[in-house]
Formats: sequence, structure tokens, C-alpha cells
Amino acid sequence: ICPDCREEVDSDGLNELERHLLRESELAGEFPLSRGAGCERCRFTGYRGRSAIGEVLMVSPAIRQLSQQRASAEEIKQQAAQEGMRTLRDAALAAVRAGKTTVSEVIRVTQEDF
Repeated sequence: ICPDCREEVDSDGLNELERHLLRESELAGEFPLSRGAGCERCRFTGYRGRSAIGEVLMVSPAIRQLSQQRASAEEIKQQAAQEGMRTLRDAALAAVRAGKTTVSEVIRVTQEDF
């Protein structure tokens, strides 16, 4: 979020999908939400700079076995989550919590999870 035009947003200003994501993640009302209003410094986008978010799948014996059995991606993801993997969405929501990005950006970059 652009630091020059950052403004706090009330959850009433979010669309239904954004509110749903916060409720589903049990983050609704937990911290203030921000967005960039748009200014010359960010070329009226509300964002300035970039930061990486990611997920890393450590190949444990259980994950290796599922892979060798040609298990579905969903089965592998479930096993990885049980083993403590932090998903792309988890990492993106941590960036929202830290005030680095917006809920709408999380939805954009993790849309496959919807």
C-alpha cells in the first residue's frame, strides 16, 4: 500500500467477497484495514513497491508417498497443511495484517483458492 496515500478503511467499505475472506480467516475486526487512495507518487494505483509472498512445500515422507501414488493436488495440500505448511493465502493475509497490502489484492493473487 502506498505510504503517501494510505487511508484506513472500515469493513463496510469492503465488498462481500472481501468480507467473506476476512470472516473465513477469522480476521474480521482483528486489526485496522488500509488501502491506498491513489496519488501521484503511486501513479494513482494505491500501491507502491513490491513484496514477495509465497508458499514452500517441504517434501516429507508422507508428501513423497502421496506424490508417488499420484494423489490429487488437494490431497497433497491437505497433508502439507497438517504438517504445518503456510499457504500462499496465509502469507498474503499476514501481509494484510502487517498493513502491507489489501484484502482485494489477496483475492487477486489467491483466486484459485476460491
